Amino acid sequence: MPNIHRLLPAKRPRVYVYGRERSAVGTRERFGLKVAFDIQGSEWGRALMVKYCDVDEAIFHQKYLSSVQGLAVPRHYGVWYGRAEWGSIIGISIIQWGGSPCFARILKSPSSPGGELSEIQVAVLKAYRTLHTKAHVEHANIGWPGCASHILYDEELKRAFILDFGRANVRHRCGLQFDLLRKYASTPPVGAFGCEELLDVCNIIRTVEYGSCESTVTGHVELPPITHGGLQTMKTWR
Repeated sequence: MPNIHRLLPAKRPRVYVYGRERSAVGTRERFGLKVAFDIQGSEWGRALMVKYCDVDEAIFHQKYLSSVQGLAVPRHYGVWYGRAEWGSIIGISIIQWGGSPCFARILKSPSSPGGELSEIQVAVLKAYRTLHTKAHVEHANIGWPGCASHILYDEELKRAFILDFGRANVRHRCGLQFDLLRKYASTPPVGAFGCEELLDVCNIIRTVEYGSCESTVTGHVELPPITHGGLQTMKTWR
């Protein structure tokens, strides 16, 4: 069993998030616990249960995110209820440890020489691309207040994980037309880029710069031909 520190009662119900490691033969297992105390004895405890230990979250992960658990989202191991030795009923949601919020590190880091993406930028873009192409789910939470805490980066796995799917859209069909893993010196039009959410992610993690679409950048991207009355035109973005 994982080595979990004993949970102690609190004067006021609250949530604790734990990150622990367990060493086994050739493996390291890490996880996070979201705990809601006194879920029957107080309105605050019930509110925390709904917000942090909601069974619907576990069901959503199982139904829509099973193909990307451990790849783009943390693995969700379920929600448990139980009576503690001090008498209160608690709820515990157990998920894979996903690391720490990474937006602040991206914004503070200097630009890479030659316009190369940082390791964290690549991980975030791959996580969103995987979410779109394997699970066909749109996060739809990237531009909301507090969204910086919805993207974690695990230093050990070198992987980003996406959290909080309360606004998610399922059955998303991503139409990305651009090379996602490169920098652009201006913001491409959404219609040409092909996916509004991925373009938002690129803006937030600074792989595209705000500015006129006529700005000059190195290289170009060829998009699929568009037919107009029998004539084909090739769109390019520089």
